[in-house]
Amino acid sequence: MKRFVPVLIALYGLISYSQKEQEPKYELLEYGLAMNHNVMDFVDKKWRIKRIRVAGCVVTKSLRDSVENHNRTVWRKIALDMDIQNAEGIHHREVSRERQNFMRIRELIKNDEKANAIWKRLKRKKNYFLVIENHTSILPNTYEVTVKKWKRREDGKKKNQVFKMKVDLMNEEVKIRA
Repeated sequence: MKRFVPVLIALYGLISYSQKEQEPKYELLEYGLAMNHNVMDFVDKKWRIKRIRVAGCVVTKSLRDSVENHNRTVWRKIALDMDIQNAEGIHHREVSRERQNFMRIRELIKNDEKANAIWKRLKRKKNYFLVIENHTSILPNTYEVTVKKWKRREDGKKKNQVFKMKVDLMNEEVKIRA
């Protein structure tokens, strides 16, 4: 029993440490029209960046300058912590690369025989559409995505059918798990 307690404490410390490693470390400010940034969120999560919206579409020059100064400082801190030059530029290139990967994933899913059967059935039914979300990088060039066949509300209820798909961009393979 005496040996069990230190092991339990060590295990608890390890779990809490690994959870802290996943929490956002940097906060960038943004303003303007709020958009759905699946790709940006995906890359920001890897870089441990949290974005905070400070204003809508109407902003003053002083607010813009303040946001620019804050973000410039944060990008410099990221560059120092990661020991890289031009962290913002590297981040933007990674977002661009991941955006291309996400588009390839969508095309591979649409062109896969088994997945295409789902698409064809949806085309016949007006109320159904497909939602691709929760992109997770398993290995380099291998992603797991959630594909929902979603039926619009009828009688206040959502009708969902969810598929997990593993997409290998290198071999251009799609594996479906219901």
